[in-house]
Amino acid sequence: MNEPITRREALKKGALFGGAALVWVRPSVNSYGISTVAAEAVSARQGCTPGFWKTHPNIWQDVAGVDPTTTVGSVFNVPSTYGLGGDLLLDALGYNGGGGETGGARILLRAGAAAYLNAMASAVDYGATSGEVKGLVDAALNSGDRDEMIDQAGLLDAANNAGCPINAHGEAEGGSESESNTQDVRPSQQLLDESEGGEK
Repeated sequence: MNEPITRREALKKGALFGGAALVWVRPSVNSYGISTVAAEAVSARQGCTPGFWKTHPNIWQDVAGVDPTTTVGSVFNVPSTYGLGGDLLLDALGYNGGGGETGGARILLRAGAAAYLNAMASAVDYGATSGEVKGLVDAALNSGDRDEMIDQAGLLDAANNAGCPINAHGEAEGGSESESNTQDVRPSQQLLDESEGGEK
């Protein structure tokens, strides 16, 4: 049995970055996932990075059934205060961070957009449904808590870096990372370092 731990504790313990297993964190009490969460080990599966999806919008429809003109706000429940709901998922995949809650939302939505596409893609054994991805992203966005958004982005980023099983043409690659996927820089450790910056 797993004992409840906070997302920050899971990140600090390095459970997300340690090889054969990822830790998928689900809210245990609060619908916004702010309190404690249960960390449950999930076998490492597959996931394509934001960089992969950003550079190959031509395969979205065939591989994931998602139109590249889909807006962020039609997938996620984005508070209007962030001003990001009208952007395309394609835009979100290229977001940089930035300060404050809006910067945290950009970091989360970059990882969340890739996670959504991974969950929608039948050729990707992502380990989470699109509904679970949306629920986790929506909860963090609506918490208004930058640290919560960055923590959740780190979790999604770890899953998005599990190895892309499709190539630039949307063809199966047998579970190995495609050349395009390996060229994307993994921001997980950067997100962890940034999230720890204000905490002692």
